[in-house]
Amino acid sequence: MAELPQYQRTILRQTQETDMSEANVWKTLAAQMDNFSSQIGAYAQQDTARKSRSAAAAKSAQNDLRLSNERATKVYVDGKESDVMTSLSQLSIDFSNDYEGYIQAANNLQKTWLENKELDAVGGMRAAFTTMVTNKIQQYGVDPYKVFSAKQKQEGKRVGVINIKDFVTDANHQVSQFINSVYDGSIETLDDPDNYAKQVDMVAGKYMTLQAKIEDLIKVNDYTADEAIALESQMELKFFSGVIQSQLNNEIKSNNGWKSIAEFKESPTKFIRSRAHLSALIPEGVKINDVMADSIYTDLLSYYKESVTQREKAETIAEEDTLQIQSDNYSEMLYSLVDPETNIDDFTVRQMLKDGDINNEQHDSLIKAIGQSTYVKDNPQKVFDLNRQILNPQGSYQDKEQAITDAFLDGDIDATTATAMLTKASTASDVTKKPYFQRGWNAIESGLVEDVTKRTSNEGEVVNLAQEEFYKRVQGYTDDDGKYYPPEDGIAIYQEIVDKYKPLLAKTKNTNTERLPYYDIDTKIGASFAEMEFDKTTGWNTFFVGTPEKVQAFSTKVKVGELVESGAMSEKDAAKILNQLKNYVVSLSEED
Repeated sequence: MAELPQYQRTILRQTQETDMSEANVWKTLAAQMDNFSSQIGAYAQQDTARKSRSAAAAKSAQNDLRLSNERATKVYVDGKESDVMTSLSQLSIDFSNDYEGYIQAANNLQKTWLENKELDAVGGMRAAFTTMVTNKIQQYGVDPYKVFSAKQKQEGKRVGVINIKDFVTDANHQVSQFINSVYDGSIETLDDPDNYAKQVDMVAGKYMTLQAKIEDLIKVNDYTADEAIALESQMELKFFSGVIQSQLNNEIKSNNGWKSIAEFKESPTKFIRSRAHLSALIPEGVKINDVMADSIYTDLLSYYKESVTQREKAETIAEEDTLQIQSDNYSEMLYSLVDPETNIDDFTVRQMLKDGDINNEQHDSLIKAIGQSTYVKDNPQKVFDLNRQILNPQGSYQDKEQAITDAFLDGDIDATTATAMLTKASTASDVTKKPYFQRGWNAIESGLVEDVTKRTSNEGEVVNLAQEEFYKRVQGYTDDDGKYYPPEDGIAIYQEIVDKYKPLLAKTKNTNTERLPYYDIDTKIGASFAEMEFDKTTGWNTFFVGTPEKVQAFSTKVKVGELVESGAMSEKDAAKILNQLKNYVVSLSEED
């Protein structure tokens, strides 16, 4: 086998030096880049450190500012807190019973405090101060609020109880209407066939509503169980009693009152259930216990007696009303008779008696007044006695009227005086109730009468005049000229009046005293009786007071009376002049 050939180097070569220039360039560049990178990194580290130092410095400055603000705020708030607490503490005392007033006053103070611009000089100071004030307002408002809350609860209870009581009263009223409608049949006349059932449901629901209202008192107004039970018992009693009384009221109308009371006493449950309309008003299962039954029974007896009494009172009131109407009619007619411009005849008076507008004595008095043609001289003693009776606050108007009427019928006073006294009787209470009137009235009598048990005619007449003036001045009056004199104080004028009228008292039985007219009228006005002239054509007499166009009839009558009393004129002549006066006044009214 032939040997394989092997590779052998046959040419020898010399090794050449390698070119490293390019490699060295890159090597240098890489070194430069590494150096730059190192510089960049160092700068970055330095910048980060710088920024960190700056941030730390800023943070430190902020902390310093914050701490400065906090210190300033604390100093301000702490400094003002004492004033705030003192002010609010005083408000809590001043408004201890008025929470609303406290809050309003505190808010006003807070508003004033917050208007201080110093609060905005430091950040956070306003907020801190506001928070402090708000907290203190709440703190010092606790006591006033407790009082307010207690009052609110108390008022809630009070109003709640009143509401329940009013509700029961209203319920009883509706129950009464329902029961009355059952008895008078009006509930059956309505067109709605279901009306009875609707009425029953409406009224029967009152008891359930009452229970709900009492439960509300417990929930809303903090009523205790004992308080609620007591109120419930009281209101149920009132409700049941009202229901039974309404029933009794209708039983009384049918003269079955006593029988129904006895029936209820025997068995309240049977009494209720035997009457369908009552049974419908009280829910099934609800029973009237023995205590309630006894109380209701007592109420029924009282109600029955009161009903009878009220019926009698009603009859009495009706009689009194009739008497008052008759008195008013009588007074009005008497006023008309003494008014010269009014003409009243016998027929009118008789018809009023027939119609019941006046009584027999009033009729007789008016008839006499119509036919009276002579001047009647007033009896001073009778006038005195009548004035005393008129001014007696204990006497009734009817009694006073009767006394005046009797005096007129007996000829003790004339129609004019009777009319004036009737007016005084109807208005006297307005004067006699004034302070010190009675004291002054009595003082005048004791000052003018030596012995009140042996009063002379002269003393009686003078006392009449003095007390008449006293009454008129205390009341206030208008004179004949139309001038008004306002009321005077009785205690201030009585002694003046006593001193004024003392000279009129007769010193001895033989002493003649000048008489003061009953009325402040100058009787010398007009022609004298001796010089008077009568015109038959016109009916005018120069004796009359006044003018032909406006005659003063009342003053003329007084003038006549003065002359008759003094003896300067006979009663016959007086009657003649008064008849002339009457005819003249009538003729004037006919012309009008």
